[in-house]
Amino acid sequence: MKREWQRRLDFFLGGEGYSPFERLHHGFLILGSLFFLFAGIQNLLFDLTPLWYALGMMSFSPLFWWFWWRSAKKGELHRYLPWVAALIYLALLCNWFFNAGSKGPTLFFFFTSILYIIFSSPPRSLFTRTFIALLILSPVVLISIEAFLPSWILPYPSEEERLLDLMLSYLLTATLVGILIAGNVERFRQEMEREKESQREILIEQTKLAELGSLMGALTHQWKQPLHAISLMTQTLEELQEHGELDEEAIREHTTRIYSQIRFMDETLENFRHFYKPSPKERRLFSPFVSIKRVIHLLDSSLRPRNLEVLLEGDERLEVMGYPNDFEQVILNLLNNAKEAFESQGALRGKILIKERLTPYGIEITLEDDAGGIDPELLPEKIFEPFTTTKGAQGTGIGMSLAKTIIEEKMGGRIRAQNLALGACFTLLLPLTPWDIHTPNPPLA
Repeated sequence: MKREWQRRLDFFLGGEGYSPFERLHHGFLILGSLFFLFAGIQNLLFDLTPLWYALGMMSFSPLFWWFWWRSAKKGELHRYLPWVAALIYLALLCNWFFNAGSKGPTLFFFFTSILYIIFSSPPRSLFTRTFIALLILSPVVLISIEAFLPSWILPYPSEEERLLDLMLSYLLTATLVGILIAGNVERFRQEMEREKESQREILIEQTKLAELGSLMGALTHQWKQPLHAISLMTQTLEELQEHGELDEEAIREHTTRIYSQIRFMDETLENFRHFYKPSPKERRLFSPFVSIKRVIHLLDSSLRPRNLEVLLEGDERLEVMGYPNDFEQVILNLLNNAKEAFESQGALRGKILIKERLTPYGIEITLEDDAGGIDPELLPEKIFEPFTTTKGAQGTGIGMSLAKTIIEEKMGGRIRAQNLALGACFTLLLPLTPWDIHTPNPPLA
């Protein structure tokens, strides 16, 4: 949950819907408005420029506020960006001639304006390149004019006032530059986070595709039994018809049984489709119990032939805030790992127990098996490191790392691995709401 000052800052910067470039531009418009207001007051108080010029600088302040409103609240940034640039350039030219030229603070302002354009405009646009070139070349031209036509430049009344103006202008400029640099650092941080999130989503989808072959085999195997049952029931109807025993009751009974098989096939296909549906971008409420049931149903045909029993205890009414598709990917990885552990042990049968319970910190889910456990050298954290695998050439080493990323980074929860007497135990703690309104380090049982 954002604090009050963060919500107010988001309001002024335009909100989360804007790009880092646009938010930085909105922040500069606010700072520019305050800058022109304080600069005009400073010139009035210390009599540094003519009265009309000081009032003119102050008049730029409401203009910048208006530009901010149209940009941040009406979404018209690109429409008014050239006007903002034109006003900045006009203010720089006026300040050069009416504020002592190269002896005044205008060179500071040229430097600040260049940083503003670099930081808050798209870097490769023609507008950005043209305006930067103009800001770089203009001081050269203005210094040449000052050298040949010094009477065009309005000097300071005294050296003391010049030094005072330079000092105050330097402080204002340094503050503005510092905020611009800080904003740009934040912009890069946000862009890196977005890139990281994009790569994470690609990895999740690639992992799902890697499971496609085995799940298609499972889907085919699960459909064979109901299709075979429907075939037998159809033959039975024909035999009843031949013997004259096909009455209304027999038709109703066979129809009900056939519909039951079709519903089972439809549920299997729906679970498969749901698993491969792209993950939503926003968190939403979902039931972990229902998601786990869906994954168990998907893997049922590959678990039963190996005499692997999966027991699920919990309450489907319990809901958490998160990403259900990604959570199902974690459960799929854990169940597949348990199945492969049983196979490597040569076990004739096995049991996987999944328990869900409500705690003060969220929903805790434990997944226990009796397949012998995890290599102690991989506990407690190494098992979650990328490219760590116990399957040799058969493993990719990204399954458990991806599980940790999904549970902890995307859903704000925690995951832990440990060995019990008979096998491995994975504990997942899922927050009911994002952790910033609970505790940043919730304990695991």
